[in-house]
Amino acid sequence: MNHQSQYTNECKISVECEAIDFLTPESTDSAYRLPVQTIPHFAVNYIPSEYNSAEHDCRLAVVIGSEIHGVSPEAFHLVHLTGGSRLVIPSADRINSLNVLSAASVLLGEIQRQFLCS
Repeated sequence: MNHQSQYTNECKISVECEAIDFLTPESTDSAYRLPVQTIPHFAVNYIPSEYNSAEHDCRLAVVIGSEIHGVSPEAFHLVHLTGGSRLVIPSADRINSLNVLSAASVLLGEIQRQFLCS
């Protein structure tokens, strides 16, 4: 199966971190200030409707937007143009949202389960 992307844009992320001495109280604050690189417009909620079908070539893009703002309008438009889908993760009554890491974990775990079981 060919997994090469049909897109030519390549995105590389580099993060610079400094060493943190967790035993020194004045340096522990820096553990909460690790730099994060954000990339605008690379956020698309997209899963083909037949993604677990044997006939489908199983190419898949999953990008999750922030908890507050979601994906950009440009990314959502790309989803619409490519026939993608917006997904909702059901939750218990008292839970109104998941952070991005939790949502990604749930989604990728379910995708893996369905691919392995199909």
